[in-house]
Amino acid sequence: RMPVLDGLQATRIIKSELKIQTPVVALTGDYNEETRIECEKLGFDAFQGKPMKRNVLKEIIKQFTGYEVK
Repeated sequence: RMPVLDGLQATRIIKSELKIQTPVVALTGDYNEETRIECEKLGFDAFQGKPMKRNVLKEIIKQFTGYEVK
């Protein structure tokens, strides 16, 4: 629900049109199965609900970069 382009539209462009392989994580207050499935179809690499706990963020960073945040 960003002002010009929401995260779903932006990810569709990044993944489908531009073919960029950068990991994209959905962080949403709309944390339900329907939204998760839509995000998966669009190419999101991970899906998390708000609020995100610090340890979850650290694990996501480690998963996609190999870097372990202390």
